[in-house]
Amino acid sequence: MLPLDVSKKKVNATTGMTCETFSTDQNAIRIQLVNGSSEISGRIEITRERTKGSVCDDEFDDNDAKVICRMMGYSTGEEIPNIFGDGEGVIWLDNLNCTGSEYGVEMCPNLSWGKHNCKHSDDVAIKCFKKDVRIQLIGGSSEISGRIEITRKGVKGTVCDDHFDNNDAKVICRMMGYSSGKVIPNIYGQGQGVIWLDDLNCTGSEVELEICSKLSWGKHNCGHDEDAAIRCIKKVNATTGMTPTFSTDQNAIRIQLVNGSSEISGRIEITRERTKGSVCDDEFDDNDAKVICRMMGYR
Repeated sequence: MLPLDVSKKKVNATTGMTCETFSTDQNAIRIQLVNGSSEISGRIEITRERTKGSVCDDEFDDNDAKVICRMMGYSTGEEIPNIFGDGEGVIWLDNLNCTGSEYGVEMCPNLSWGKHNCKHSDDVAIKCFKKDVRIQLIGGSSEISGRIEITRKGVKGTVCDDHFDNNDAKVICRMMGYSSGKVIPNIYGQGQGVIWLDDLNCTGSEVELEICSKLSWGKHNCGHDEDAAIRCIKKVNATTGMTPTFSTDQNAIRIQLVNGSSEISGRIEITRERTKGSVCDDEFDDNDAKVICRMMGYR
């Protein structure tokens, strides 16, 4: 089988691909980093009201970069020199004033779209960083419920239920792309390995666990019979503004792109009849990729 090139990104063997985000809401925001050597760095390009534009570097700092990177599915980010060239068209944002804790620029104070006193020579660039924490829910009938499994620095582990409440569940669900969550009885069995977290003390407003007070990785006084389970509610993609579908029907198909730097690219993984599998690249082309991306809510 030959390597497959989709959207100018090299992928091979079992099929991998990249989807482009879109929304039928013309006010939805799409963010990408352009002209970098990879999708994690470059000049910020925002598409809003179906119009592409840039962000001015006046007052822009690492807190603003963190929020924009978070919207793209990364854990954090930083401002870098713009060696990626000037943008064109609208300058969408100027004098951003995010605190770094927001999970979207719309939540940053005094945001004003399209108002600026800048030129494109002032366009800002950032670099995003991949998450070293991956969370999934294990043992449930769909991906929205189950025992919490956290993979940190390549090591899988669980969360103890001591003092664990709905506020903690909300934060974990939010990190997975859902809007909220709640604690449920663990009917999914015991985990194995590390117990990563105990006595969580989130307020429920945090966008990620690292912001929760007194967080201490790997310190606990629990056994795996105390592993916590949760159910998440209403998945919303921050970039597309669309709600992907899921089903408890065991014949339903779930598609995700795995091992990419964000959720829009990676090897295709299809779950059907509760069994995970892949797609062979024989005869696979951009038309096939378009259909699969469309099923995931992309264009």
